[in-house]
Amino acid sequence: MPLFRMKGGSVARISPQEHRIKEESIHRTIEENLTAFFSDMIFVAHKPRIGGKEFDTLALQKGTNAPVIVEYKREKDRSVVEQVSLYYVKLKNNKSDVMILLQRQDAIEDLGEVDFENPQIIVVAKEFTPEQREILALMSGYLRLFRYQLYEGGLISLEEVEALGSTALTKTRDGRGTALGAYGIDHFGMKAEVARVYERLDKEISSLDSRIKPGKINKFFIGYGATGPYFCLLKPRVHFVRVEVKCHRRPPRPKALKIRKAPDYRAFTYFFDVHSHTQIAPALRVIKIALEDSR
Repeated sequence: MPLFRMKGGSVARISPQEHRIKEESIHRTIEENLTAFFSDMIFVAHKPRIGGKEFDTLALQKGTNAPVIVEYKREKDRSVVEQVSLYYVKLKNNKSDVMILLQRQDAIEDLGEVDFENPQIIVVAKEFTPEQREILALMSGYLRLFRYQLYEGGLISLEEVEALGSTALTKTRDGRGTALGAYGIDHFGMKAEVARVYERLDKEISSLDSRIKPGKINKFFIGYGATGPYFCLLKPRVHFVRVEVKCHRRPPRPKALKIRKAPDYRAFTYFFDVHSHTQIAPALRVIKIALEDSR
C-alpha cells in the first residue's frame, strides 16, 4: 500500500523502510496501541500462557466478546498459518486459563458472556505466501491476516490481506451466494417481513462504499468491514434487526430510532433496533458515520 505526502501542489511518495527489525519491536508497537490499530479490540495480556503454550497477545473483541490471539512475525513465516488450528483449539479447550486472564484485567463484567465458541486468530507479518492466502479461504471464519509496512518518518501501515481462491458459498433468502462461512441468515429465525428489512439493510450497507466486503455471517451476527475491523453488526431477531455501530464521535439521533450506548466495556459502541422499512434511511445515516470513523 504505497503512501504519498502532499506539500503545496506536489505529491511525493514516502519510501518504505526495508531494514530488518526485531519481532519484539513490531509486537510492542501494535500491542501497546492495540485499540488504535484494531478499534474493536480490548487488550488483555502480554505473552499469556494458555493450555501450556505461550502466545504473543490475548485480546477481547468488543461487541462479540470473543477471545482473540494476536501473533506477530517479523518477516514471512511459512509455518504460522499452518499453526493456527493449534491456536484455535487452545483457546476453545482452555477456557479457565482465558477467564483468569480476563478477570485480572477486568476486561468484561460478566465472564458468562465470553464467546468461547467463536475464538478469533489474527496474524500480523511483513508478508504472506500465496499458499497461506489460499489456506485463509478455508479458515475465514476465525482467521484474519494483516500485513504491516514501516515507512520513513515513523509511519506504519497495517493492511488486511484477502484470501486467494474461492470460499464456500452460503445462500441467503434471496438466493445470492456470498462468502459467509458455515451460517446463512435462515438460522436467525426472522419473520418474513423482518427478513425483507434485513435484505434491504444488507444491500444498502454494501452500497455505501466500494471497499465494503459482503456481510460475514457467524452464529450471532452479520459483520460489515471496509478498511479494517467491523464498523457495523446486524443481529437479526424474530421481530426486528438489531444494529450495532462503532463510532468515535456521537452519532446522529434520528427521531425514528431509539439509539442507546453499549456498556462501558464496549467503548464507542451504540445500538438500535430496526422494525420496518421506514427506519432504514435514518439507520443508514448512523451506519455511514460509523463507516467514516473506521477509515
